[in-house]
This record gives sequence, C-alpha cells and structure tokens, in this order.
Amino acid sequence: MEWIIVSVYSFSLLYVFLFSIGQLHLTWVYLKSRKQKKEAPVFSSSFIPLVTIQLPIYNEKYVVDRLLDAVSKFDYPKDKFEIQVLDDSTDETTEIILKKLEALRPLGLDIKLIHREDRSGFKAGALAAGCKMAKGEFIAIFDADFLPNADFIKKTIPHFVQPEIGVVQTRWGHINKDYSLLTQLQAFGLDAHFSVEQSARNASHSFIIFNGGKYTIFVAMINVSDNAKDQISVLRTSEGYSEAHNLRVSVKGGGCSGLMYDIAFDDTVTEQDDVFEDQGVKVIVDRKSLLYLLGTTLEFSDGLNGKGFQFVNPNASRTCGCGESFSI
Repeated sequence: MEWIIVSVYSFSLLYVFLFSIGQLHLTWVYLKSRKQKKEAPVFSSSFIPLVTIQLPIYNEKYVVDRLLDAVSKFDYPKDKFEIQVLDDSTDETTEIILKKLEALRPLGLDIKLIHREDRSGFKAGALAAGCKMAKGEFIAIFDADFLPNADFIKKTIPHFVQPEIGVVQTRWGHINKDYSLLTQLQAFGLDAHFSVEQSARNASHSFIIFNGGKYTIFVAMINVSDNAKDQISVLRTSEGYSEAHNLRVSVKGGGCSGLMYDIAFDDTVTEQDDVFEDQGVKVIVDRKSLLYLLGTTLEFSDGLNGKGFQFVNPNASRTCGCGESFSI
C-alpha cells in the first residue's frame, strides 16, 4: 500500500514539474515575442464580409439586456451583419429578450430570436442550430456576460485577409476590476493568462485554448471557387442528380500521405453533419472530417497538370502529387 501512495505522489510531483516547465517555456516565448512588435491590420472598405453574431443564452435574465445593447452598437454596415439570439432559457429571460428586440427594432438591425424547447447539445447544440440558418461568411460568438466594444468587428475582420488565419480570439476585459481585493486578484490572474499564455501560443504557432465564447470569430469553413461551382453544376446534371443532391466532402484514411479526400453527391444530412453554403453551392461535411477541412477551398483545374477537383487546405502540412492525398 505504501508504494502505491509513493508512486501516486511521485507521479503528481512529476506532472506539476512538467507543467511548470511548459509554463516557463511560454513565459520565455512571450518575453521574446514582445520585442517583435507587429502592426495590427487596419479595416478597409475593400473587405467587408457578412458576419453572423451568435449569442448563446440560457437563463441569463440579469445580463442579456446589456449584451443586446452592446451588439446593437457595432460600428459595421447594418446590411453586413446579422444577430442570432440563441435562447434555450426556461425562465423569464425569453420575455426580456422579446421586449428588448422590440425596443431595438427602430435601429433596423437584422436580429432574430431562435428559441429551442429541447436543449439537446446544450450550448454547442444551440450554436450548431444557429449555424444551419447563418448567412455570414464569418461567425462571432459572445457569451451572455460579455460586453463587446463597438469596434470589435472592424478590429478583427482585417486579420482574415490572410488566408491562413482561421480564428481570431481577443482578451477579456473587466467591469469591476477595482471593486475589491478579490476582484483585483482575479483580474490579475486572467490578465496574466491572456498576456502570457495566449500571446506565447500564438507566437510559437501552438494550439490555442478557447476561453469561453467571448470575442471569437470563425471563418466560413468550406469555400468553393468559381470553376468548382461550374463543374459541380455540370456533374450534377450529367450524372442525373437532382437539385436536392448536394456535394458531400469527407476525409478518409489512405493514400500515399495517410489521408485522402472523398467527394460524392448526397441528398441526406445526419445529425453528425454540418452544411455550408458558398457561391450557392451547399457542401455537406461530417464533423470528424471538418477538423481536417477548416478553411479549405475547393478548386477545379483542367490545365496541363491534370483535370479534376483540387483542395487548397491550410491544415495540410504535405500534399501528394496526385492532389487527392495529404497529411497533417
């Protein structure tokens, strides 16, 4: 029994030691990155994509009013963003939302209340339900207890001019930082986390950690080029498929690089699928494959190098010469 206790204790110490080494490395990367200051991209009228704002709500009667006030003040063309209030509430929050939407109606905003009686999937389920109706090329998600600044979209959207950028996450702020010693300590801890860990992970091109649903923008998942759009229409007609058949794209094991793309027409959508639309083309992707396809553009080439569909996948570290196989 004694050796079991010693083993567990030793393993715990080793884990804490390795974690501390990892944090020390992030601190070193953070200090090094501070010396390499980069200018933030500036908003340009040449790039004003449609943005969907998603607000997942569940029994948030004390804060939902101020959240709706905040998002209604976005400094962005009104015809270029929509607001989805994804409400799963079971208390008076829904009534509060309806009254607030009526008060905001004179502003001419595209704002919708999407209320679910069935909370399947909880917050993720609400977001997924909203995505099926979203019109935006980009999606911004805000939890109920956050207050985004009016210039949020204009500060984040310019980053997506770079095709390799798929997600932008900004730091948290504090409403009551100086209220007490406890709130000051909490603010210090969160500021240190965002300043050191998030900045260092970004600078070292490591995986980031999502912190709730605040100030995060996702790029549209699957894009279709003009050539691919035309060829999909030709194939659907020549192979006898109806307009109800959409393009299904998936990733399977195999090929010379370990993973390979698969394309087919399909008229069924399961609960494990997401549907994206670009250029009027609906693309069905199962969620497991989606992890490998975020930000991918479907192209079609009939040049000297071969005729067929090609995937411009920012997640692929290596692509086979055939264009059908890749690795991460």
